[in-house]
Amino acid sequence: MKILFVDNFILNFGVSYLSAILKEKGHQVELKTFIFSKSADASIYTHPEKYFDFQEIAKGILGRQPDLVAFSVWSPNFQFYKQLAATLRSLGGPPMLVGGVLPTLRPDLFVPDTACDLLFRGEAEPVIEALVQGLVSGHYQQLPNVVYRGSEGQMIQTPMRSYLDNLDTLPIRDHLLYPNHSHALYVITSRGCAMKCSYCSAGSNSRMVVQDNARLVRKRSVESVITEIKSVLKEGPFREIFFYDDFFINNFKWISEFLAAYRQEIGLPFYCLAFPATVTPAIARELAVSGCQGVLMGFQTANAEYKSRVLSRPEPTARVLRAIECLRAEGVRCSLDHIFNLPGETHEDIRLSLDFYIDNKVDSLMIFFLNYFPDSAITSYALQQGILCQEHYERIMRNEMVGEQSYRGTIIDAAKSDEQVRFAVLFRLIPLLPGKLVKYLFHKKWYRYFPTGRAFYYMISGLAVARGMGLRSLLNTLYLAFGLKGMKPRDMLLKRLKKTGDLVSGSPPGV
Repeated sequence: MKILFVDNFILNFGVSYLSAILKEKGHQVELKTFIFSKSADASIYTHPEKYFDFQEIAKGILGRQPDLVAFSVWSPNFQFYKQLAATLRSLGGPPMLVGGVLPTLRPDLFVPDTACDLLFRGEAEPVIEALVQGLVSGHYQQLPNVVYRGSEGQMIQTPMRSYLDNLDTLPIRDHLLYPNHSHALYVITSRGCAMKCSYCSAGSNSRMVVQDNARLVRKRSVESVITEIKSVLKEGPFREIFFYDDFFINNFKWISEFLAAYRQEIGLPFYCLAFPATVTPAIARELAVSGCQGVLMGFQTANAEYKSRVLSRPEPTARVLRAIECLRAEGVRCSLDHIFNLPGETHEDIRLSLDFYIDNKVDSLMIFFLNYFPDSAITSYALQQGILCQEHYERIMRNEMVGEQSYRGTIIDAAKSDEQVRFAVLFRLIPLLPGKLVKYLFHKKWYRYFPTGRAFYYMISGLAVARGMGLRSLLNTLYLAFGLKGMKPRDMLLKRLKKTGDLVSGSPPGV
């Protein structure tokens, strides 16, 4: 059977795993990507028809004669999916399957209102072959986690029972499916999130997937991760590793065993994500001697009371500072996440964060702007506080106001949005100018004269990231955000596989 996945992003771990399983079962898997590059305006999320000819795209998909078309959908590409699925249906296309975070949390956005034939919620790996076979044959009603239309168009759901406890049962994900033109190999070592952040869907999604008090966060074995890295490094000249999971640092026993094996068998520089509470002096030391170049940690705001009450992150600022000091003592750079556009945040809150970053000499900031998603608790909070009017709330709940996460986010008020961008420019200047000067610009409100255009903002952001975390970190950011190409290890891997006859099926780069 030929399964064609459609996606809009540079990398999708979930689809890569599904592809590996399906290929092992003898199916042909292809991918068509229509990248949402940051070089496009934010309207690409809400009005993708400005950027894509859906008739031509649909004809191209049908020309490949797939037996099934599958979509991985998040809030940013919902409108793209919706329009493409409707076009495929109008042309008499094959059955369509949809999965991902948004369908899992908000199936009502898809059934009965969009053209998909079947929706899957949660983790599909345990049943993916039965799922595609059932959708093509029309016999899927007894499968777990599915949502479909009844005879009268009503939404019918089966129980959520598909859950993967042992991640080592998965094959190595299909590294050939998504072209990787960067110098970094992206690896994930765990699944699930134990947090309940009000602005994020990860915790809610994990709790929806996990049943009967099973583990929210599951780690792969040390051997499994090392085997994956070694198998890919044999074929591609990657220069560093980026561990992409939030819970890379889960407990000292696992991380110490993993890093010991990593030092001995891999030895490449690497970056990782972490929660401040998990960074201790011993772990920082292990990271440093193993080649860690930088750790990215969530922070969001220096107002600990606001962070606990509104963002559901009960995390004392002192704990974050301790993590920074542990890393700094071992010579590991640290980047903190900060979110602008938070509902109800004051000018004093902005000052508090600015002072924290400057006074504690934070190496770098990863700046984001809040998006109000239909499945986020902070959206309901903003409505209750009168920050969102009923009209905006209803549009958000229909997923019609998604903005650019790295620039402006959801725009409710244009003037306030401009102010948030100017604050962000000021924060970007922290690694580029003396701290006293940045504080002076804030207190004298000179930031009011900063440009707010996308090109200027991204230029300043790039300079700040390069200064704070290094040029390679900037290249990683450019690759993930803009799809800019550096090295091309996958091209070499494809060439070698074709030469040895090991390439079974897959789409060539850029299709």
